[in-house]
Amino acid sequence: MAVTEGQETPSEARAAYEPDFALWCLDQAALLRAGRTDGLDFEHLAEEIETLGRSQRTALRSNYMQVLLHLLKWRYQPGRRTVSWEVSIEGHRSHAESILENVPSLKSQKAAILREAYARARKRAAGQTGMLQSVFPEECPFAARDVERSGWLPPELAGADPVSVAVAAVDLDEFGAGDPGSADDRE
Repeated sequence: MAVTEGQETPSEARAAYEPDFALWCLDQAALLRAGRTDGLDFEHLAEEIETLGRSQRTALRSNYMQVLLHLLKWRYQPGRRTVSWEVSIEGHRSHAESILENVPSLKSQKAAILREAYARARKRAAGQTGMLQSVFPEECPFAARDVERSGWLPPELAGADPVSVAVAAVDLDEFGAGDPGSADDRE
């Protein structure tokens, strides 16, 4: 291929990718806008486009995870509720809604993303509350529409105080009376 002065070859474009990613992006965008394919780094362009798509899914999962984490804490620690939890829930709901508006193809993956987010939120809730992971349901106890609904907060649990249940479970484990298979609950 004949290259005129000032034009990059594809190999030169690939060489610029690692040392200065921002400059590489600007150069590749300029070539695309100009309709020039002679200097495009197709391999890295395809990789970056795929990464961008995955990052939107990851961002949605992260926002759902934060909503679910705070919904769990809201339900299981009513005595520790704060305005910051409500602000966090609403902020992450808003971010998730924005992602779904901008990337509507993720709507078809929403159920799977919510399941992944809940599994992470459950582990994180156990760590942040000091409760055993087994205190929190294995399956998400909240309907998807409620997770996304502005202003919705879960009702308090009826019956036993979950903190007492968690403390009792810890006490039983300390004395060897707990389920020997429950070590996974503390992950």
